[in-house]
Amino acid sequence: MFQPYALRLAVFVVLIHFAGAGSVFSAPESLLSSAVPIPEVRSTLASSPEQSGPQPGIAASLAFAPGIVLHGYGHFYAGRPLTGSLLLLAEVGAVYMAYRGITDVTSVIDEMDLENVNYYGQSEQFSRGVGLAIGGLVLFLTSWLYDLTGSPLAVLEQRDVKKQKATDTGPVLIPKLSGCGVEVVIDRLF
Repeated sequence: MFQPYALRLAVFVVLIHFAGAGSVFSAPESLLSSAVPIPEVRSTLASSPEQSGPQPGIAASLAFAPGIVLHGYGHFYAGRPLTGSLLLLAEVGAVYMAYRGITDVTSVIDEMDLENVNYYGQSEQFSRGVGLAIGGLVLFLTSWLYDLTGSPLAVLEQRDVKKQKATDTGPVLIPKLSGCGVEVVIDRLF
C-alpha cells in the first residue's frame, strides 16, 4: 500500500532537484535568445491618471463587506464624507427602530394571556412594534444598498470632475442623476 508521506517525500525530492537546476518552468537557452521582449505593463498602468485615486471596484467592495456593518464606508472612500455620515446616521436610526419594534412585540407576547385573550389593548402596541421593526429593516437595507450602488458612481463622478477641471478653464458642467432624469450643475472655477 502506498503511504501519503512517501508521496510528499517524492514531491519534495523532485522540487529540490529542479530548484538546483534552475526553475521548474525554465525554458531552454535557444528559446530565450529568440524571444520577443515583453513590454512593461505596470509602468503604463501606474502612470495613467485614471488609476491614481479611488477606484470604483474598491469602493463597491468596501461598501459591501465592511459596509454592511458601517454604512457609508464606500462613500467615505469615494471622498463623500457628508453622504457617508448621513448613511451611517440612517443605519443607527434603522437599528434603533428595529430594536424598539422588536422589544414592543416581545413585551406584548410576554404579557399575553392565552386563556383570557383580550387583543383590544395590546393590538396597538403590537402593530406599532411590527411597523417599527419592518421600517427599521427597510431603512437598514435601503441605506446599505444606496452605499453599495452609489459609491462607485461617486468615484466616477469625482474622476470626471477632476478631469474636466484639469482641462477646462471655464465653467464645469457636472451631470447628476435626479429623480426625473439628468440634471446639469454649473460649477465655476475662480
